[in-house]
Amino acid sequence: GLEKSTPQPLMPPTSLPTAAPTPDYKRATKLDRRVTIVVQLSGEMANNLHHIAHGVGLQLLAKEEFGIESNIVLRHHEGPNNRAQRPKWKSARDNIQECFPKLSQWDFSEGNDKKLFMQRQDSQRMWLKGKMDHMFGLINSQNLSDVRAGLELLASDILIDSGRPYVESKSPIRLPYLFTETLDVFPLVDRYFDEIRSLFQFNNSACCALVPNADDSVFHFRNYESEMPERRAYEMGFAELSPQKVSDEVFRDLHAGDRVKITTRVFNQKARNYAEALESRGVHASV
Repeated sequence: GLEKSTPQPLMPPTSLPTAAPTPDYKRATKLDRRVTIVVQLSGEMANNLHHIAHGVGLQLLAKEEFGIESNIVLRHHEGPNNRAQRPKWKSARDNIQECFPKLSQWDFSEGNDKKLFMQRQDSQRMWLKGKMDHMFGLINSQNLSDVRAGLELLASDILIDSGRPYVESKSPIRLPYLFTETLDVFPLVDRYFDEIRSLFQFNNSACCALVPNADDSVFHFRNYESEMPERRAYEMGFAELSPQKVSDEVFRDLHAGDRVKITTRVFNQKARNYAEALESRGVHASV
């Protein structure tokens, strides 16, 4: 006959979490957490410092909040090959390495191996498809919440993807890599001001021709309209306060007898107008 089966006790149902648990990104191995931050440079010294500041801030945020280790690779701008004129990136590099000692050994062309960069770009795009551009857009945002969202996508999805392509650990550009080219650095500068300021330690003796007195105010007048057509300056968002507004609003707390040193890269009547506006209030101004 048939054996009578012994009834099995009912097992309690597996308890389901009421909310999605917060991922512990830092539990992954160090090998899994290492990425490269490619910093695309552009323009002259100040622009390059903006780019570097964003890359460093991104590196610090990735490490602090997501446990992601990274190396920074600089990639200088490759403009038209004009042999009669020294490439602008070289002047910017020389200025930075002379005036900022902690950046003197940084390699400004490490990311300019075109063959290697294109290989990494193609491999990552084939692997990540639309996620790649989405992540790059987030980490280049001027909003810190977007930057965090980009790093969270990297930490919780991309870095744990089993289809991650293999790259030798000694390669300067690993996979995945982040690509940053933004000048909207203020959220990360605010967050890591002390660290970035320490990195940008300035060589006063080598790079300061004129040093203001402790009680002088310094006004940097960029003078965009003297470098490009006025309409172009406004289209690019480079409008500058008028001399009267600078005198009456920016320096409204100054009194007759106080001093303002005005620095500008284009010394002309537009620059002198700011000194004249301040002088009309009795403030001693010089350009």
